[in-house]
Amino acid sequence: ALSPDGKSLAFVSSRGGQADIWILDLATMETRRLLMAPSGEFRPRWSPDGEWLAFSSDREPQSSSCAGATVPGGPGPFITPQYTGLFVVRRSGAELRRVTSATEVAASAVWSSDGARLVYQTAAPEQVCTGGLMFATGTSQIAVIDVKTGARSLITDGEGLKLFPPVLESSTTAYVT
Repeated sequence: ALSPDGKSLAFVSSRGGQADIWILDLATMETRRLLMAPSGEFRPRWSPDGEWLAFSSDREPQSSSCAGATVPGGPGPFITPQYTGLFVVRRSGAELRRVTSATEVAASAVWSSDGARLVYQTAAPEQVCTGGLMFATGTSQIAVIDVKTGARSLITDGEGLKLFPPVLESSTTAYVT
């Protein structure tokens, strides 16, 4: 993900042993790891002002019950890739915080053009348990969350997968279904 000013590139690499977000300074070609945890971090997206990154991660996962069998939460090996939440962090690595509830699976965040909200795909943890998200047979929705207040609402409803929401305008969202 290219920063809005075109000077930095945020990318995911497992060069440190786990999928981490790295920042590449395009002028000096120096890299630095943004965060370090035994969890996986995926799909970094810059805020419009370039001060924040939103990303998906399996850090702070909750265990869930799947038809009587307990599915372990991480950190550790990324066993169920869709069991992720959304986090934001300053480009310096400071002020890391989770923005989605631990009771939902969330991924593929995109910033609104004003930087106040994130649009993302979400599903109930049971969808991971049944393999629905992994095998494209489950149900997911597109949601929007206010980054400061945590106010959340669904944009879509109904059965089937809804994935990869790009924000087209401040009030328009598209997605793949």
